[in-house]
Amino acid sequence: MLQFITNNHCVRMSVKVTNIKVSINCFFESLDTVKFKCSENSIDHKVHNNFIVFRKKIVYTIFRSKDLNKNHVNITGIKSYGNLKYAVDFLGSIGIIVDNTTLKVDNITGSLNLGREVFLQSLINKIQLEKSYTNEIIINNNNETFPGAFLKVQKDSIKIGTIIVFHSGKVVFVGCRNLENLKCLESLILVLTQTR
Repeated sequence: MLQFITNNHCVRMSVKVTNIKVSINCFFESLDTVKFKCSENSIDHKVHNNFIVFRKKIVYTIFRSKDLNKNHVNITGIKSYGNLKYAVDFLGSIGIIVDNTTLKVDNITGSLNLGREVFLQSLINKIQLEKSYTNEIIINNNNETFPGAFLKVQKDSIKIGTIIVFHSGKVVFVGCRNLENLKCLESLILVLTQTR
């Protein structure tokens, strides 16, 4: 895994996790049954053609399935790994039985404030001049259409995640599958934006 270490030690993580999106399978429920369970438990919900969305602090989307053995469930709005168990257990509390072996983290989003301005063109130039970043960081920047620079980070063609850096010093991390990847991205942006 890609690691960026300064002074031979890892930088302490100060990224704020803003959202964790997971997916899991539940044993088959018709959308009408899910709707009934939501109504019975006084949960706001909205039925669409092939899915139902309901919210109880966290947002759940259950998709209609052609497989009569299971449904696919997306869960988003989770603010920490500590709330992951609560999010999954809530489904069981309203009678939707999940298959815990299918739980998968799809995306972790985080934010960080560097506390200083970032000169995006200087940052881009630094990345382009450093040969070790050539195949690891793909840059997308067009300040006429978006005020930030996208740094897509990968190692050996495996996506680590994307860093979105703004001139203000605000940084958003998206597309991470685990906290190690999030920490890796944080370490990288701290190394790239450090001032001498």
